[in-house]
Amino acid sequence: EVVKAAIKVVIETVRVEYLRELFPKAVGTLKEYVLEKTGKSQLTEGEQEMLTRMTATTCTFRSFSDMVVFYAPVDLADELVARFRIAAMLQACLCVLILEFKAGTFFRGGIEVEIASELSNGDIYGPALSEAHRLEKEVAQYPRVVIGKRLSEFIHCKVQGSDSGTFPDLLLARVNGLCKGFVCPDEDGTMIVDYLGKTASDLSRFEGSKGFDFVRRGLLRIENELDVAKKESNEKLIKRYEKLQAYYQSRIKFWDM
Repeated sequence: EVVKAAIKVVIETVRVEYLRELFPKAVGTLKEYVLEKTGKSQLTEGEQEMLTRMTATTCTFRSFSDMVVFYAPVDLADELVARFRIAAMLQACLCVLILEFKAGTFFRGGIEVEIASELSNGDIYGPALSEAHRLEKEVAQYPRVVIGKRLSEFIHCKVQGSDSGTFPDLLLARVNGLCKGFVCPDEDGTMIVDYLGKTASDLSRFEGSKGFDFVRRGLLRIENELDVAKKESNEKLIKRYEKLQAYYQSRIKFWDM
C-alpha cells in the first residue's frame, strides 16, 4: 500500500508539472493562428506594426502544489490588445481542457477581469485572484472553467470603433468574434469556456490535427469514470461526471460524432 501511494504521488506530480508547461505553450497558439489567417506579408508597414503590437501578449504564469495561475494586464483603453489577450487566455484554456480531459486529468477554473497588483517576483494579489479562486471553488462545481460577470459583460459588449471596414476594425471584429465563440452559457446559465463549441471545432480542422480524436477519447474517459463512480456509489463524483458528460453530449454535433 505504501508503494502504491508513492506511485500515485509521483504520477500526480508529473501531471501537475506537465500542466504547468502546457499552459504557456497553449497561450501562443492564437498568435500563430491570427498571423497565419491575416497574411502578414501582404500588409502595409503600419498594419504589420499593429498586428505585432496586438500579438505581443505576455502572460505571467505562477504555480502552486495543485493549482496554476496565469494572468495578463488588460488596458481597456487599448481595446484591440485587451481583447486579444483575453482571447489568448481563453484559447489556452480551450486547448488544455481538451488535452487534459482526454488523459483523465479533470480540473476546474475561473477567469475574471479585476484589479490586482503584481509584485516584483511575479506574484499577483488583489480582487482578481480572489474572484478567480471563488469562481473555481464555489461556482464551477464540476470540471469546467467559469467566466466571471465582468469578463462576460466585456466580451459581449459592442466593440468600439466604426464600421468603416478598415484593417483595424476588421482585426478587432475578428478578435472579438473569437472571444464570443470561446464562451457559452452552460446548462445552469453559468458562462463557461466553450472548449467543445463550434469555434473550437472550426479551429481544430487543420491537417494533422488530433483534436477530434482527443474529444472522442475524452468522452470515453468520462464514461469510464462515471461507471466507476456508480459502482462505488460515490454520489459526489456521479453528479460531477454526469454534468461533464452532458456538456460533451451537447457538443458532439460539432465534432462529427
